Amino acid sequence: MIKDWRVFYLGVVVPASVVIPFIPAVTRYSVFPRELRILSWFLLVDFVANGINSLLAFNLINNMPVMHTYTFVEFAILAIFYRAVFADEKMSRVINWLIPAFFGICVLNVLFFQDIFTFCTYTKSIEALIMAIFAVVLFMRDLDSIGGDKNVNAVLAYANTGILIYFSGSFLWFAACNLVPGGSVLSFIMWILHATFLVVFYILTAITLWKYKK
Repeated sequence: MIKDWRVFYLGVVVPASVVIPFIPAVTRYSVFPRELRILSWFLLVDFVANGINSLLAFNLINNMPVMHTYTFVEFAILAIFYRAVFADEKMSRVINWLIPAFFGICVLNVLFFQDIFTFCTYTKSIEALIMAIFAVVLFMRDLDSIGGDKNVNAVLAYANTGILIYFSGSFLWFAACNLVPGGSVLSFIMWILHATFLVVFYILTAITLWKYKK
């Protein structure tokens, strides 16, 4: 019974919750500035990836190749999102360098460490750490009240909080999950927490998209 509940929550409820921010992303897309349009494209990719992953999993087909690919695509789109939000030449150069560098890391990981049919905990950990750092840097910038569109910044705090919560939790979990036995109680709790953080991210992103006023 517990296993069935976990499978339903992780395999259906959590992936389906991307619909929460996807609705305003589609219905309000025309009024969004560039930053929120990029975030909307991220949600579209996430929506498609979640659907493919769930379909493969329910048909007992290994979906790790999709996860490896999605990890890089997710990183690239969110990095471009932060590049637009920061609107800073120095940060843009850093992000422009990080995107191909992360692609190289993903390729090396597949070739030498975690093959295409294995969960990519190493690259997920690196991605999560970088995104958490971006989120913290954005909060620090907004505390100084400099840079960016103030109207956009006012609502981006919700999505940025969601990114910080989800990716900081992801970093801690993916960095440690290779050391935790797969069938243990701790593993069960951490996967549920990780999935719940993702739902929180979706909800906070939806608030950002609904609250923005042109």
